[in-house]
Amino acid sequence: MLSLILITMLSLGTFGNTYPIREPDALSELQDKIRNVDTEKLRKDLETKFRNYKPSDWRSLPPATKTYSYYVDMTYTLDTDIPEVNDRGEITGTLYPKGYRFNPLEYMPADPPPLVIFSGENKKEREWVKYYYKNRFDVMLLITKGDFARLSEEMGQPVYYLKDLIAEKLNLRNTVSVVSREKHRMRVDVYAVARAKEKKQ
Repeated sequence: MLSLILITMLSLGTFGNTYPIREPDALSELQDKIRNVDTEKLRKDLETKFRNYKPSDWRSLPPATKTYSYYVDMTYTLDTDIPEVNDRGEITGTLYPKGYRFNPLEYMPADPPPLVIFSGENKKEREWVKYYYKNRFDVMLLITKGDFARLSEEMGQPVYYLKDLIAEKLNLRNTVSVVSREKHRMRVDVYAVARAKEKKQ
């Protein structure tokens, strides 16, 4: 039946007017647009955006007025049930119930890198961190103030912003703070490196 329909269609010939395609070639259009892109301007714009990036949840901390240490219990309590799911994606029960408590550090075979939290606008703190941690890729540097791109170049390693979530989870209070794992807890050592008032951001 299908072959009969095809034969019939082919034998009917062409009906109506036909016209050449006047629509521009899509590939040619794309190539023209690429040729007209100012790549140097685009690179500079992207670099400027990168260097001026500031997260909305960037946390600022005051400088410490004394040196002290404390521990943070990382135990977490589930606020909802975690369902048990079979290999077909069906919920078959509850894997962990709401209220279940666990410490993620108990399941980490290796220590996370120590965190060093400081103000990039405080010269004394910046020099202290540079003296002890410059070119150290076994630590993570987090700033509460300052220019992360410039400080990354100055420290010889990546520098990141201190986010609200990290500050809250680790109960961070002051700069300079050095956070490291000690068995099933996180230890925070706070150093009163600079007591001078920092510049406003």
